[in-house]
Amino acid sequence: MGFVIIFGAAIFLLGIAYITLGLRWRAQTVISRKWATIPGHILASYVSKKDYPPAPEEVEKSTTVYYEPAVEYSYEVEETPYKGNRFNLFFFPRNYGREKSEKVVAHYPEGSEVTVHYNPDFPKQSVIDTKAPPIKRYPMIIVGIWFAVLGALTAALGIVL
Repeated sequence: MGFVIIFGAAIFLLGIAYITLGLRWRAQTVISRKWATIPGHILASYVSKKDYPPAPEEVEKSTTVYYEPAVEYSYEVEETPYKGNRFNLFFFPRNYGREKSEKVVAHYPEGSEVTVHYNPDFPKQSVIDTKAPPIKRYPMIIVGIWFAVLGALTAALGIVL
């Protein structure tokens, strides 16, 4: 039963690591709201279509298509020009479908002015959207909770047996 306890503890620790990473990402998004702001200019805004072939062991599956919003902007900090392409810190392109990508692009039309939030300690790090998505949108936290509970139950089962 020692193996069951060790396995449960490992799964529990993996869950805690996932939760910690997910909460860290959320905290970074919230912190970006307090960064310095400066006017910026949208250079390009379009939906990019990406085709991902199946893994070699899954040759019978078809190519997966992802639509990703691409927003490029420029800004200047202390007379140094910068370019950015992250609209928020919690952006994972493959989580966006075509419709959602088109909404993002429509919100940031090419040629428009935008407020850029940049890290004063590292001005190259910037975003134009500081909204944190709802907690259910953080898969790492959800998976982490699931692993932590499963690991704790497995370790407890190993102790009982």
